[in-house]
Amino acid sequence: MKTKIEVQFQERNIDVKDTEKLVKENLKAAGVKMNTIVNLDIYYQPEEGDIYYVATTKDGKELSNEEAIKNRRINYISINAKKLNSNYKGKDHLINIAMMNLQMILLSGFYFSFLGILNEIQAGNMCLTSRQSFYILL
Repeated sequence: MKTKIEVQFQERNIDVKDTEKLVKENLKAAGVKMNTIVNLDIYYQPEEGDIYYVATTKDGKELSNEEAIKNRRINYISINAKKLNSNYKGKDHLINIAMMNLQMILLSGFYFSFLGILNEIQAGNMCLTSRQSFYILL
């Protein structure tokens, strides 16, 4: 049986496997071999994205991190959401990001439609009066 545990906190989804992977990478970087660890307790503070751990080895040593490991994925998402939403005052960053994406899609669609009309005019497939061409240029 495979289990997947995901923590939801303030519109964020945190996969526990990602958190565990970050802790193990941190321990390996410190020179600890995974086969020497008996217990690994992980403490996650979702608001800040901070991860702390206490690892107990076979010989009874306790290893822990004094400085928090940052869940970079969560911080990256929230930092980008803040940058993208600097013009928006709403609390729900995901809705604002979706709205900005929709605006970009609509603007790019309008832009390429406009270019298509200009190409048709240049090709001679479309004739416009001076008043119609004035409105297109606006």
